[in-house]
This record gives sequence, structure tokens and C-alpha cells, in this order.
Amino acid sequence: MGMDLGYLIMGDPYGVPFTLDQAFPFVVDTMVAFGFPDILYPEEESYLQLLECQANSGADLVLGLFPVGHRQKADRVYRESDGQIREICAASHKRELLDTWGIAVWTSYFSQFMHELINKVRGEAGRRPEWSMNEVINEGIHGGLKVQGIKVSPMPFLDIGTPEGLEKVMLQYGAEPS
Repeated sequence: MGMDLGYLIMGDPYGVPFTLDQAFPFVVDTMVAFGFPDILYPEEESYLQLLECQANSGADLVLGLFPVGHRQKADRVYRESDGQIREICAASHKRELLDTWGIAVWTSYFSQFMHELINKVRGEAGRRPEWSMNEVINEGIHGGLKVQGIKVSPMPFLDIGTPEGLEKVMLQYGAEPS
């Protein structure tokens, strides 16, 4: 299986969805596997699990779920017992919601939805806080997209984009934090 790789210079600095939308012409007809570049994931087979779930469920978007762990304020996922995602609660303190998401796969249908949403809100984007993927996902849920979530790890992921996460990984691998 081959992989095409391309680099793009960020155009609209209004959040992850805007950055991802720049790749739309390249992924318009393909399945997308997404992960944040500053997050370390504990399980190697996570994307295979997501792809299998997508194939079996026909979902437009499948989120890979991880335990929130010790983080007090985290994006938390409200998921039904059948795996259907009802809402992403951004930076939530809702203790009854124990999972967050960190990776995803989506179909061309979700890519098209995100592209249309980004084009619709582009004019207001610079006048409000940065857009998040959670907002796009929630808009998709409310717009009728089928969004599934599956637990891909019993361990939380490690966000090395935070000072605490970077220090933890440096100590784990024997490097001295500065």
C-alpha cells in the first residue's frame, strides 16, 4: 500500500479545521486518518480499529477514544452505549464523561461537510476565537452525520504540546527538562 505525502503552507490561521481544509482538494475522494502531531498515543493498532469500526458501521466519522486520565479540564465525549457520539463537550468538567478523543478517521462525506462549513464561516473566522475540531464535529452531529466512537486504549494519551506533557515524556526517556 503506497502513501502520497504533500506539504502545504498554512493560509488561514483560524484553527485546525481551516488548516485541514487546505488539503481538501487532495482528500476529497479518500478516507482520512487524523491525529494531532503533538500527542503520543499508547496503542499501535488504533487506526486499524477505527477503520474496522468505520467499515462495519458506515459512520461518516469515527473517533478514537482514550480515558481522560488525571486531567481536570478536558474535552469529553458523550457517547451512547451503541458507540454513537452525541456531543463533544469542550474543556468540560463533566466527571460522568470519562473519555476524550485523540484520533479519527473520516470519509469523503465528512471532508465535504467540513469544507462547506469552513467556506460558510470563513468571513467571521478572524473575529472570533479559534475554531476547533470539536465545533466541526458537533455541527456535523447536529446536521445528521453519523459519528461513532470506540475506545482504542485503556491508557490516556500524552499531550507533549503542554509543558507538563513534555516534561513527563522527557523524564520517561531520560532527558533532563530545561
